[in-house]
Formats: sequence, C-alpha cells, structure tokens
Amino acid sequence: MEIGKQFIDELKYNFKSSIDETNNLQKGMKKADVLYVCRIQKERFEDSYEAERLQREFRVTAETLTNVKEDLVILHSLPKVSEIAHEIDESKYSKYFDQVFYGIPVRMAILNMVLQ
Repeated sequence: MEIGKQFIDELKYNFKSSIDETNNLQKGMKKADVLYVCRIQKERFEDSYEAERLQREFRVTAETLTNVKEDLVILHSLPKVSEIAHEIDESKYSKYFDQVFYGIPVRMAILNMVLQ
C-alpha cells in the first residue's frame, strides 16, 4: 500500500520537505534520514507468493545497510517478524526499541492532557 498523493503533497507543503518515492530499497536508503519499516501483512494479499516476494525484496539486512548515511535511524512499531534481520537490532541504526520505550510515557502524557 502506498501513501496517497494528497498526503504527500500536504507533507511537502506544510513541512517544506522533499519526499522521494521508490520501489528500490537500496536506492531509497542511500539518501534516507529515517527508515520506517512496516511488516508486510501476508494475510492482506490475494496472492501469497507476491507477499513472500515483497517480504524478501524489502527485508532490511546488514547487506542492505551498505552505503547508507552514518546517522540513518531505523524505526518500527514492533513486534517485528522477519522484515528486519536480528543483527540490525544491536546496530547504531536501530532506534525501534527506544521508539517503543518512549512511546509509553508520550501516550500517558497525551491521555493526561485529554482527560483534564
């Protein structure tokens, strides 16, 4: 599933940002500041072979991290299945465990604000 054009246009306008879209993981990661990885949900595909192909094609491994920016940040909402190789968990790029850890107090603060 792709991000809608209207949403991309809104991001470009509101944040004066540059957004490049590509179906090539290696090409996209070369310029990326942040890589937000989502699980490819096989159950949402009519063709399970297509889902498996995409799972292999977009899997983040140590090999796919060659030629990325030194300060690349990889995020994921967790739990992750196989979309990010386990060796990435301990890399300098991995920030998804921090993301989940800090998500709890942020949600608590938002709920506190809403309930007051």
